[in-house]
Parts: sequence; C-alpha cells; structure tokens
Amino acid sequence: MSDNFPGDQPPSAPPPGQQWNPNQQGQPNPQGSQQNPYGQQQPQYGQQPGPYQQGQPTGQHPSQPTPYPHGAIPGQPQPGQPQPGQAGYGQPGGAQQPGEKPKKKRLGLILGISIPVALVLILGIIAAIAVPAWMKQNSIDEAVQTYNDQTAAWESTFTEDKLVGIESAFDGINPDSVASGSRAENPNGSDYQAPMEQCSQLDALTQLRSDLGDGAAPEQPSVEGAEGNPEYDAAVADYNSKSDRFAASGSLLSTLDSNVDRLKTLCAMQAEYASILDEHSVALAAVGERRSQLKNGDEYEVQVDDGTWTITCTSSSGCWKSDTSESRQKNHEAWVAAWVDHANASADFWSNNCPSEDVQADCDVWAEYYTERAKREQKIADALLVSPKQDLENHEQSQYSMNNAIDDFNDWNDKNSPSSSSTENPLYTLADEWNQLTGEIVEARDAVLA
Repeated sequence: MSDNFPGDQPPSAPPPGQQWNPNQQGQPNPQGSQQNPYGQQQPQYGQQPGPYQQGQPTGQHPSQPTPYPHGAIPGQPQPGQPQPGQAGYGQPGGAQQPGEKPKKKRLGLILGISIPVALVLILGIIAAIAVPAWMKQNSIDEAVQTYNDQTAAWESTFTEDKLVGIESAFDGINPDSVASGSRAENPNGSDYQAPMEQCSQLDALTQLRSDLGDGAAPEQPSVEGAEGNPEYDAAVADYNSKSDRFAASGSLLSTLDSNVDRLKTLCAMQAEYASILDEHSVALAAVGERRSQLKNGDEYEVQVDDGTWTITCTSSSGCWKSDTSESRQKNHEAWVAAWVDHANASADFWSNNCPSEDVQADCDVWAEYYTERAKREQKIADALLVSPKQDLENHEQSQYSMNNAIDDFNDWNDKNSPSSSSTENPLYTLADEWNQLTGEIVEARDAVLA
C-alpha cells in the first residue's frame, strides 16, 4: 500500500477525444465544454459567479461583494487583460513575439482616416478654383460700382446749367473802353457802365468754383484679366468716351483757380481808373457849361481906365464870361476839377497801380506825364482868374493870359504825351490780359460740355 494520497497519484492519460483535467482525475470533460486550465468549468452567462458552487460557503457574508469580477478565478488571467504571449503581457510596449505573424490593419481605421483626408483634398481643389474666381468677380464688381458712383457724382457737379452762364460773370466789362478813355471822350456813351458794380459780377465765378468743389474726375476701372466681363467692358467703354471731358473738367478747375483772382485784380484796377474817367467826364461837362456862357458872336463891355472896351466872342464853342470876380472864380474851379484834379489822380493811379511788372516802365512814363501835366493845367486855371480889364490894359486882345497858357500847354503835350509816342497806355495791356483770361475760362468750359 502506497503512502501517497490519492491526490498525489499521477494523472492517467485521458481517452482519445477528451481533455485532461488535473483537478478531476479520471473524469474527462465532454469535448467542446468550456474549461479553464485548472479543470474548473466556467460559469454560464447569468449564473452566480465565484470559485465554488452555489450553496457552498464562501467565508463571506452575503452582503459583502465578491472579491473578484464575474467568473474570475484567483490566479487566472482576467478577461480584457493581456494573455500570456500577447502584447503587453510581461513585455514592454507589446513587442511582437518571434515567429508571430504581423497583424493586419483594420479596414475601418483605414477608411476613417482616408475618407476625411480625401474630402479635405477635394475641398481644397474646389477652393483653389472657386475662391480666386470669386475674388476676381468681387474686384470687378467693386471697380465697376466705384466708377459708376464717381461718374454720377461728377455729372451732378459739372452740369450744363452751372457752366453755360459763365460769360454772364464778365458780360459788359470792357477794358478796351477804359484804356481808350471813351468815358471821358463820350460822357453820354453807353459803352462802359457802372464799372464797380460790374466787377461784383465776378463773384459768380467764385461761387461756381466753390460749387464745383474738388470736382474729382472718375478714374478708369482697372482689374487685371477682367476683359470680357460685360459690366467691366461697358464701364471701360464709357470712361473712354468721356475721358476728354473728365480731363477738361480738371483743366476748368485749375483755370478758375488761376484766373478768377487775377480777373478780380484787373477789374478792380480798371474800375478805379474808370472812376477817374467818370469824375473827369462830369468835370468836363461843368467846364463846357462855363465856357459856353457866351456864344459865338455875343458881345459884352468891359470898363477900362481910358474908356469902354467891347468884347465879342468869336469861338464856335463859346467863350468864358469873366466880367466879374465871382464868374472868374467859378471858371477857375471848373478847370481845376476837370484837368488839374484829373491829372493828379491819373499820376497817383499809375504810380500805385500797374497791370504787370512787364509794363512797369510804361506805368512810370504815364505817372511822370500826368505829374507834369497837372502843373501846366494849373497855369491855365490860374489864367482864368485874370480880369478882362487887367488883360486889356496889358494886351491888345481879351483873355490873352489864358490863351497863352493853353498854347504853351499844347506845345508841351504834343512833344511829351505818351499816347503820341511809342509808349502805349498800360491799360491796353490790362485789356489784353483780361481777354486772354476770360477766353481760357470759356474754352475750358466748352471742353467740359463737348
């Protein structure tokens, strides 16, 4: 009899088709039943877990949880944990065991990565095509809209109603008549009217310039590669058809800027001289009245020491009546106002006003001429104070002193008058410049309205 306990006997080999269970000697398990390596049957799903059969004591109170998960047996690998021979079981990083075949990538993982990548690539290709096209169209739309807005603003600024009446600002202002002294020669003439009031007409040009503002002309639409777009081509064609007018509008603005102030200066200058001519004209009329007191053929008597003298007017334009001191004083004052004051005013004008530096030498000549003329005109005025009696006592004919002074003046004037020499009245230069400046404004205006 052996000393070995029954459990110490070596297990006998299981019959063919059966698995050996070291815990149940001689008790083969039916083929296909679930076993663990220790011969204990795995509990079926839903049965009470644990290493012992139901009803056997566990050493635990029923209310205490089992120390192992469902179906777990102490010392056995747990479900979901790495098994011997698998990656992660006792090996760093789950290294592949020698002789083990490489595992295939899962198809779902491949599709999960490749499909989004493909979508991104497709969307990128679409964006690469669509975004530049959209941006180009957007640039075209912006350029066309900008041009249309600029054109509308320009057309509402440079209107025909504003520009067509430019000439009215200097209508009636005739510098030529001022230079020729026509007001003085023809006091009742209508070739020059209210010069100071006419200069105020130029304020209309100043207002027009203010209304035009900066008057920015539209710029040509320019988008690279936009040719062929209908809206873009139409805008470019419209610009080309109006480009000359756009340029002319800029020329009009610059012309107004440079010419209007100069026109005002010239107008004020000629207006001042015109006022001198107007005063001269009025004074000449008074002289005419005094000089025509005696008509041609009229007689009057003058008492002298040796008797009575009879004076007969032999001038077709009339004669001065100087039989009283009062009459002689009025004759004197009339001549001073008509000729002496006029000469002094003209001398001051040419000394202080000259149309341009180019004709300053001519202005100096005219200033010197009128300064000397005022002195000679004064001699004639003083001769009108001489009484006929004094004149007759010293001379054989009446009013010899005045006639002598006039003869002297005429001799001097014939030799020294600028109008009789090569020195032209600088006011003609003013008139030429005036006509040039106004002509430039009208020409620029016509180009805008073309």
